[in-house]
Order: sequence, then structure tokens, then C-alpha cells
Amino acid sequence: MKFSRLSFLKPVFINGGLLFTSIILSLLFVEFLLRLIFHTPDYLGTPMEPDDRLGHRIVPHASGHDDWGFRNESVPDRTDIVTIGDSQTYGASTPKKYNWPTQLSQKLNRTVYNLGLGGYGCVEYYSMLEQEAIKLRPKLVIVGLYLGNDILDGFDSVYYRDYWRSLRDSALVFDYDSLKASRVDFTAPKSPFGYIIRFLTYNSMLYRLSVYAFTENIWQRFLIRKIAAKSHDKVFLDDKNLDLLIGFSPRLREHGLNPDNIKVREGLRITLNRLHAMHTFCKEYGISFMVVLLPTKEKVYEPVINKHPDINFFSVFQRVFTFEDSIKHTIIKDLKKDSIHYIDVLPPLQNAIKKQQIYPITRDGHPNKNGCQIIAASAAKYCSKQFKEFQ
Repeated sequence: MKFSRLSFLKPVFINGGLLFTSIILSLLFVEFLLRLIFHTPDYLGTPMEPDDRLGHRIVPHASGHDDWGFRNESVPDRTDIVTIGDSQTYGASTPKKYNWPTQLSQKLNRTVYNLGLGGYGCVEYYSMLEQEAIKLRPKLVIVGLYLGNDILDGFDSVYYRDYWRSLRDSALVFDYDSLKASRVDFTAPKSPFGYIIRFLTYNSMLYRLSVYAFTENIWQRFLIRKIAAKSHDKVFLDDKNLDLLIGFSPRLREHGLNPDNIKVREGLRITLNRLHAMHTFCKEYGISFMVVLLPTKEKVYEPVINKHPDINFFSVFQRVFTFEDSIKHTIIKDLKKDSIHYIDVLPPLQNAIKKQQIYPITRDGHPNKNGCQIIAASAAKYCSKQFKEFQ
């Protein structure tokens, strides 16, 4: 009897093992083909290394990145424009050919070198202007100032890293051990599944392309609607009149904009200080300087969100709108004081929300290729009017 059971199970295990092996080999073969067909740096995460000055940077010569570790084909001897910014300027939700610096280059028919990377703020922006951008002898430097987290990033750079301790306000006294311990990390995986997703994001073309393809199709819309209907912490807006389904991160934005937080107030002081330092530096070298004010995804969709008071965290959204308006008003007032060129791309982005999808429908806060096109068009229009070298 035992022998007959073993005889029965043996082919089951063998066939199951063969099936499992076949599936794994097939997936590996598909992964191999996808890496041959597609430009992998546009989809996979890139390796980082620590850096005393910048905190972190992409490893030089990493696939899709140049000798300095930035998202360009190569480091040129000279360029017309240098763009400096964080992941909004890097183009975290788009292939390189669709990020706003690349589209700006196409619209102006001028060379643009992109010094953008996620996690940077105005402290790093000034450093990159002084150490990298100046070597390229640009005619114009454009800073993409993201209101969502650049302010808080300024605080983090100065008070969490001793390299920039000279920028600290001596009147402020912090317990630095407690300060570092209290730092909120909204991006850390919260479960083993989260670590699996992070691994696949950095290593699997099959996974990343599936996500890209899944992002806009009806199945993801169906699943997100199911999640949104049952969730009390995931924020999705479903406006069937506009055929609009889109996710947000209001608590994260509130954390980075709340003026009651000493870190935000001090981060704003540091940000304004570094913007003026960049402007002064550019004037000394005869370089035009300009700031592009990049709004949060939440603020862009404010007109629609306000029509849905039943959305999760509606009161948090309202605080985000108020905080962002206040901080932007302070920044613009300060820029005008020193006659610094700037544009606010919020109006054209808001004008587009009823016409096209300009952000991913997930909670990702980076503009997609359509959103980047609007930013690039706004910047190109301003450059053509205000700077004679681009007319």
C-alpha cells in the first residue's frame, strides 16, 4: 500500500518540479529578451553610493548615466542650459526622452544637461552649480524647485550631515541624536512584501514593464477602485464625471510643508539662502538664472479634490493646500526682491487635468510624460521671451 502511494506521488513531484523549472527558465528567458529590446535604465532602479557632499549619488558610468552619474548620454565640454533639481527634474516616472529637461531641449532646439536626482534640495543644487554646472559653461541655469519636499530636504542636508554644518543657525539648539531618531521615513518598506517589490523594482525588467503597462489599463483602474472603496488610509480620487481615477499622498505632503514644524521653517530659510547664493554665483559668471516652481500633485488637483469632501483625509488636503500656498507666496516674494526669474507651472498643469492624464494614476507624485511636456513648454515659452540668447 505504501509502495503504491509512493509510486503515485513520485511522478507528481517530478512533473511539478519540471513545471516549476520550466516556468523559471521561461521567465528568465523573457527577462533576457526584454533587456535586449528595451532601454533598461529607463525602467530599473540605479545603483547609488554615499557621497559626503551630496549625501548620495548614482554610481558613475551606471547604465544610462554619464561619467558624473547623472541621467545624460555623456558629459559635454559645453552646454546651453543646465537644469538642476530632484526626482521631478530627473524624471522619475518617465523614460529619459520624456522628462522635462529633455523636452525643453527639443522645444528650444538647444543642448540641455540634466543635474537632477531624487533626494536633493537647494543645498545640493548650489553645490552642483558650483562644482559641476560651471564646468559646462552654460548660458542659463534652471532650478526645478519642488515644493513638496525640497524645503524639508534643505533642513535634512544641513542638520543631518556635518558636511553642511556651516549653514546651520547657531541660535537653534537640537539634540542631534534625537533629531535623527525622529526622522520620518515614508519610503521604507513596511513588510516583507515591500522588500520583494523593491528588489523587483531594481532588478526585473519583466516586473517593471508589467507595472508600466498595468498603470494605464482598465484592470488597474478596476483594482484601485476596489482598494479605494475598502481602504481607510490609501487616498484615491474617483471622479466618474471626469473619468478620473488618481492617487495621492496628502500626509506625506503635509509633513514636508507644515510651517508649525521647526524643520520646515528652518528648511525654508536655508532654501531661500541657497537660491540667492545661486543667483549671485550665476551673475558673477555672466550666466542667466531661473527658478521653475514645481507644485505637488495634490495642489494640481485641488479644484477636483474640493468637489469631493468625502475623500479620505479631506482635512489634511486642505491643510496641504494652505501650507503650499503660504510657502510659495514667501518664495515668490523673496525671488522678486532680488529680481530672480521664475515661473509657476501650477496654472498650466491645472488647466490640463480635465483634458489628459498628467500624473500616474497611482500615488506616485511625479508628472508623467504629458505633465513633463507642460512644464517644458512653460519653461521654453518663458526662456524665449525673457532671455535674448534663446529668442
